[in-house]
Amino acid sequence: TLEKECRKLTIFINNVEERMRVFPKTKPAHFHLAAAVNAWMEGAEFHELVRHTDIDEGIIIRYFRMVIQLLRELRNDSAASPEFKSALLDAARAMNRDIVDAERLLRSG
Repeated sequence: TLEKECRKLTIFINNVEERMRVFPKTKPAHFHLAAAVNAWMEGAEFHELVRHTDIDEGIIIRYFRMVIQLLRELRNDSAASPEFKSALLDAARAMNRDIVDAERLLRSG
């Protein structure tokens, strides 16, 4: 699985970091929201996400907004290919809807 491969890669990276005396070490990937993110990006309603995670709703919104910000930052990287930038934009649009869309909520008052 992807999670297993990420764990193995993190262990490898941490071993190299230790040999090179790089601190702090790379943090492992966390998959506790993966099912919720997948459902959200496939169009699930926000209230349906509780079936996919036991994380508090406010934390889910915060994490989703952080993902959107990361997607924007990656898109602004001049080294990224046009295809990658397009995929990042599509992903950000899929994430940034309904209650997660902070700008829309501010405009609506």
